[in-house]
Amino acid sequence: MATGKSNRGCELPRFNRRNRCYPLMLVLGVWVLFLWLGSGSGYAQNYFQGPDSGSVSGGVPVSTEEFLGKGQPSGNPRVMPPHTQGEQDYLPDGLNQFWAPPQVQPIVVIDPSARASRFNEANQLAPGLYKSFTGLDMTNSIPPDPHIAVGPNHIIVAVNTQFAIYDKAGNRLAVFNADSWFNNLAPNLNPFDPQVIYDHFSGRWVQVWVGGDLTTEAFFLISVSDDDNPFGNWCNYALPGNQNGSTPTTNWNDFPKLGYDSLAIYLTANMFRFAGGYDYPKLRIIAKDDLYDSNCGPVGWVDFWNLRDPVNLQTSPTAIPVPNITYTPTDTSYMVGDSPFQTGTFVTLWKIIDPVGNPTLEAVNLPVSSRRAPPNANQLGGGSPLIETGGRRFRTAPVYRDGELWAVHSVAGGFNNAFSFIRYLRIQPSGNKVLEEVIYGSDGFWYFYPTLMLDRQKNVYVGFSRSSLNEYAGAWYTGRRASDPPGLAPSQVLQSGKGNYVVTFGGSRNRWGDYQGIALDPVNEQVWLLLEYAAAPFNRWGTWIGDLTYKHIAHGQVLASDTGLPLEGVKFELLESGMKRVTDSTGTFQFGSPEDTVHLSFSRFAYRDTTVEVVLSPNPPDSLQIALLPELRSTLSGQLTDSLTGQGIVAVLQFFAQGDPTGGPFAVDTTDSNGNFSVNTIIGTYDITIDPVSPYPYSE
Repeated sequence: MATGKSNRGCELPRFNRRNRCYPLMLVLGVWVLFLWLGSGSGYAQNYFQGPDSGSVSGGVPVSTEEFLGKGQPSGNPRVMPPHTQGEQDYLPDGLNQFWAPPQVQPIVVIDPSARASRFNEANQLAPGLYKSFTGLDMTNSIPPDPHIAVGPNHIIVAVNTQFAIYDKAGNRLAVFNADSWFNNLAPNLNPFDPQVIYDHFSGRWVQVWVGGDLTTEAFFLISVSDDDNPFGNWCNYALPGNQNGSTPTTNWNDFPKLGYDSLAIYLTANMFRFAGGYDYPKLRIIAKDDLYDSNCGPVGWVDFWNLRDPVNLQTSPTAIPVPNITYTPTDTSYMVGDSPFQTGTFVTLWKIIDPVGNPTLEAVNLPVSSRRAPPNANQLGGGSPLIETGGRRFRTAPVYRDGELWAVHSVAGGFNNAFSFIRYLRIQPSGNKVLEEVIYGSDGFWYFYPTLMLDRQKNVYVGFSRSSLNEYAGAWYTGRRASDPPGLAPSQVLQSGKGNYVVTFGGSRNRWGDYQGIALDPVNEQVWLLLEYAAAPFNRWGTWIGDLTYKHIAHGQVLASDTGLPLEGVKFELLESGMKRVTDSTGTFQFGSPEDTVHLSFSRFAYRDTTVEVVLSPNPPDSLQIALLPELRSTLSGQLTDSLTGQGIVAVLQFFAQGDPTGGPFAVDTTDSNGNFSVNTIIGTYDITIDPVSPYPYSE
C-alpha cells in the first residue's frame, strides 16, 4: 500500500505537498521540526492513503423485460440514512492553517426576480424553458434525492427506492422498484442514494446506489446497460463498500457521488463506522473496460481513502470531494471539495492523474471569499423543524469542458448571513486558479441544493430550490450565456411550491435531500433538470422535469385587444414541445426553443383562442406581443323550477367559467317570481351557482 506521497515531476526522491517539490533532506528537516513542535503523528505529511486494488468475480444480468407490466411494490416508509447521526460539525476556525486572500474578488448578484423584476443591470437572460412535465411523485421515502440522465432518445430519473424511463416528449414509459431491480444480487439490499449518468463517450447508462444492512456489510450497487437503449439488458454488480481495495473495513459508504470521463467511472463516498461515527472520504476508480463487459464479467477497481486536506491534516468532516463529469477528453480528472472549517476560506481541487494506468492523486487549496454554512430554510406558513439546506458542501458533479472546471454549492448570504445563497466557481485546473466566483441570492429568500451544467457553447445552467416567508419551497432555475459577464440571470420558476413541507417520519430533521439532478442532452443544445418541490396539499415532495435551451429565447406579453390591458391567467402552450404555462399578473410569458419556427396557442375564458406561428431570430431574445380578441356574447334564458311542483323559484344565479370559480362571476341574475331568468354574457361553458330563497338549499 502506498501513501499520499508523489514523486511526479521531480528528478530525485522528493515529497509533494501543496503542489511544490522539496528535496528529501529539506522535507526530513521540516518533518523533524513538526515532531519537535509536538504537532503530529506519522501522518503529518500524508493527505491520503492508497492506491490499493480490489475486484469482484462478476455481475448478474437483469432485463427490463422482467418487470414490465408488473406492479412495483412501494414498501414501508423509509428514512434514508443517516437518520440519526446527521452530518458532522465543521472544525473550529482556529485549526485552519491555510489563510490567503481570494484569487478573485467575488461578484454578488442580487436575484432581480426576487424583487419582481425580469431583468438585471447586465440584461442577462435565463435559459428558455422548452418542455416541462411531472417527474416521480412522493414514494415511501424521505428525502427523495432526485437524479437524472439523458440519452439519445430516453430519460432516466431516479429518486430513493425508484427509477423511471421517459421518452423526451414527457411520457413515462416504465417505473422500476430499486429493491426488485437489485434483488438478483441479494435480498433486502434496501438501495438508496441513487445516481445515474448517460456516458456520452461510450453510449451506456450507469446507475449507482448504496445498499446493504449497514451493520456488517455495505455495497456500491452498480447497474450498467448494454447499449444506449435503456430498455433491454443490463448488468448488476455489488462492489463491497466496506473494503479499501481488497482489505475489509468496518465502515460503510454514504453520500455517494458519481463522475466520469472517457476512461473511467469515479465514485466518492463518506465512510461511516458500522458502530456509529464518521471515518473519512474515499475515492474508487473503475475502468470502463471491465464495467462495460456485456457478459457481466469480473470488475476491478482502485481505491484511495482517508482523504484529508492537503494543508490542514485533520480528518475532513463530510467535506467529500465530488468527482467531475468531463466533456473534453483528458488523462487527468478532477474533484472539488469544500473546506472542513466553520468559515470556508478555500476549496480543495483534487487531481486524479493517469486514472487507469498508474493512478495517483494531487490536491491543492484554492483561496475563495470567506463564507459560512447556509442556515436552514423557512417557508410560507413556517413550521418546525426548518427545511435543511444541506450545508456548504458540494453535492453535484463539477463540469469540465475545454480546460475549465465549473462547480456550484450553497453558502450563507444576505443580511447577517441569515439566508442561503448560491455560489458558483469557474476554475482553471492547469493553473490552480479560480477565474470567477459569483454569489447569487436575495435577502428574504433561501436558495439551496443548486446543480450546474454547461452546454457545448459553454452557456451555464443552474437549477435550485427556493423558498421564502411568502412562498413554499419550489423548483427554480437560472443561468448565463457564454457571452455574458460573470453573474447569473433573474431566476425563473420551473414548478412553484404547492404547500407547506415538514416531513420527518418521527425524526428530528426536515430533510430536503442530498442533491438534485441536471443533465446535458447528447443530441442537441438542451439541458434537462429534475428538481424537487413541495407538492400539494402539504407535507409531500414532488419532482419536476424541465428542458432548457439557450439557442432561442423569447418573452412576451398577452394583452386584451379592446382595452390594451395585460391578461393574467392566459393558458399558453408551445405546440412543438407540449410545454404549458399560465401568464402572470403582468400577462408575461417566456419560453425557449432549439427549433427556428414554433407555434404558440393562447386561450382564456372570455377571449377567443389564438394560435400564432413565430420565426425565431438567431440572436435572442425575441420580444412578442399577443392581443386576444374578446369572445362573442349571447343571451341565455331559462327557468328555475321546483322539480316536484313545477312552480318557479326565486334565486340568485352566478355564472362562472367552467372549472375556475375564482375567475368570475361573468354574469349574475335574479329570477322573477316565476323562476325566469335572462342574461347576456360571453359565449362559453359555465358552472352555475344557485342561491334560492328558503326552504330550498344552496346548490352548484
